[in-house]
Amino acid sequence: MFRFKQFSVNDEASSMKVGTDAVLLGAWVGLDSAFKLLDVGTGCGIIALMVTQRSGAFVDAIDIDEASVSEARQNFAGSPWQERLHALLVNFIDFAATGSQKYDHIISNPPYFHRSLKAPDPVRCKARHDDELPAPGFFASSLKLLAPGGKISLVLPAAAFPVWKQEADQHQLHCIRATSVISKEGKVPYRLLATFGCGSFGLNADTLTIHRADGTFTDQYRNLTKDFYLAF
Repeated sequence: MFRFKQFSVNDEASSMKVGTDAVLLGAWVGLDSAFKLLDVGTGCGIIALMVTQRSGAFVDAIDIDEASVSEARQNFAGSPWQERLHALLVNFIDFAATGSQKYDHIISNPPYFHRSLKAPDPVRCKARHDDELPAPGFFASSLKLLAPGGKISLVLPAAAFPVWKQEADQHQLHCIRATSVISKEGKVPYRLLATFGCGSFGLNADTLTIHRADGTFTDQYRNLTKDFYLAF
């Protein structure tokens, strides 16, 4: 059980556990005046819980793993915002093809490994590899569900970002915000937080460093996550 300042998360059964990637995206994403959000591949529901804490939005959280959806529902029910959180067992492409709901923001820690060596756990493989949800399918489905002026925010490996950006461009979705994440001072970026939108926008780009050279957390990371981590 992970305890945050306003909620707790059990991730024992989920395909995707509580991790730095999810916490970064949940704390970083710009929510503006978004009223309806979609969390794709919710796992234990950590991102959905974070964005619900940060806004007055209603959040649909979907996943293809039954155990993850069951655990997300339990985590939502134990939170102060259960009436604004809804977990669904559904494939994203099917959901987009049949659904009529429109979303102001689609948020995801997507499966991004492509043709790479797979771990022995089939559930984790499905959550991390893009066999069932490659970048083209993700953006095509997202466009079906975005409300006018809607946005998409993702956390990706820095090395995978050019491929996802190219695919977004082909769907007329342009990167309007990008934060390169450095794990420790002196290292190269290992993750990239990105927001895509339709239309013509300038790119707001910056860098976030998590640890100083001595291993302590930077003020930048503390300020980003201070509403969630008990230690901050």
